[in-house]
Amino acid sequence: MFISKSMQVFITLYQEKSLKMAADKLCLTVPPVSRMLKLTEGWVGEQLFIIERNNITPTPTADCIYQQLLPLYTALKNMTRKHPEQQDFLIASPYISTSILSDLLTLSESALPQCASIKYAECIHPDDDIFISLQPIECPMHFESIRTDLVLELCCSKSVGDRWLHMPILAESETKKLKYFQRSLAEIHAQGGSGILRQIDNPSRLQSTFKCGEGLLFRLPQKNAAVKDYQSLPVISHCPLFIYVNTLKKDKRHNAFTAKLLEFFP
Repeated sequence: MFISKSMQVFITLYQEKSLKMAADKLCLTVPPVSRMLKLTEGWVGEQLFIIERNNITPTPTADCIYQQLLPLYTALKNMTRKHPEQQDFLIASPYISTSILSDLLTLSESALPQCASIKYAECIHPDDDIFISLQPIECPMHFESIRTDLVLELCCSKSVGDRWLHMPILAESETKKLKYFQRSLAEIHAQGGSGILRQIDNPSRLQSTFKCGEGLLFRLPQKNAAVKDYQSLPVISHCPLFIYVNTLKKDKRHNAFTAKLLEFFP
């Protein structure tokens, strides 16, 4: 009602950086999106995007307009949406399939909003509510960042006993690239460990391999010892965690979820 078609097209083009993707998101075809862009550029009096095939690059003028327009656009969208607690709550991360994020989200499940959806993404999209990463990334100006450290325990099945020094260390491909993990491997070897690194990218297979006593895994400490079905080993690792919060969409759901996440940090 309050958002003009030209504003919607401009914002969507800027965020998607693709004519085709913007058209799909707007439920249009590429030609009307191109026509609307030309009309907007005529009204502004300057070129807003450099178009190369289907990819588009914003000009400095577009950057300036976007930064000024986005807060207004978001506020207008929120006015026309349903009650805030019933709105979609988007959580994104490039590490969504790792055991660390899986443990963290499972332990934070009680604070997840009713309409939460969790997706894989390599970078922050302007519409995301929360973005979680294990290393720093570039974020839009309307996101605030929270940096903290996860304390991880090296764990094994209770049936393993003293054999753990010679067992393989289990990890996903994304995890083994991280500096904290490489430091942890060096510490295990310094303590006399001789286990090889075993990469498993299937989350279910990784957990079943661990539970069957076929490898070691870094995990978040369990606060409830009664439900702990594994043993902790004398190796502690500190993994940086970066939480990015969309300040334009921020409400009590964001505060509750981030507060729950931060309960797991010293």
